[in-house]
Amino acid sequence: MTKIVVANQKNILNYHEVMDFLNQIRGKIPKNNVIFCPSYPYLLDYVREGYLVGSQDVSETNKVVTGEVSVSMLSSLTVKYALIGHTERRINKNETEKDIVKKIKELITNDITPLFCIGEMNEEQFEDVIQRLKNTFQNLTLDEIKKIFICYEPMDAIGTNKEIDVQELEDKIKKMKETILKEYHTNTKVLYGGSVDSENVKEILNISVLDGVFLGSASIQSSEFLKIIEVAVTM
Repeated sequence: MTKIVVANQKNILNYHEVMDFLNQIRGKIPKNNVIFCPSYPYLLDYVREGYLVGSQDVSETNKVVTGEVSVSMLSSLTVKYALIGHTERRINKNETEKDIVKKIKELITNDITPLFCIGEMNEEQFEDVIQRLKNTFQNLTLDEIKKIFICYEPMDAIGTNKEIDVQELEDKIKKMKETILKEYHTNTKVLYGGSVDSENVKEILNISVLDGVFLGSASIQSSEFLKIIEVAVTM
């Protein structure tokens, strides 16, 4: 399996549901290319199972702040990835590119790979996404850029079951990768998220320039998730 699958389980499952999910998938998931991003209380449960684990966010600072989860805390749990800049946080928490850059730098300093989410928001066009990407990257060093995974997630595709135009998606991924290669002379991994399920995942993963998928609701139902993994392991 060379394609990457990121499971963003959001804040949907309670503890008993998480335990049931882990029981259902145990022994059926490759542990090299599947990254689980559960809610904070369950991070250690996934770590103990031997999976690659990411957090759904992180504090932008290691200063003492009530209610925050710092990068050093994640590092102490051997968490290796962290979602940054998810559309829901940009909208609901008013996160800015400045906030995101701080988090990226904190993560990389602690050897945690940022899963940098970006995509069209509101009335934006894809060119606006490319420009926002450049605006973020101009505040990072080349070494930092090389360590980032991009999760491309158009806002209008999240949780909508909208039919995916695979050719259009391929063109966008190519454009994004070509821009990064031209501007920063590096090949960055790009994943796609937005209504990915067991019915369309094979067609999406067949896009040669795409490095993997970024799942939401499909990652909390063990039967659906296992179907997706069954497809991914053949890619």
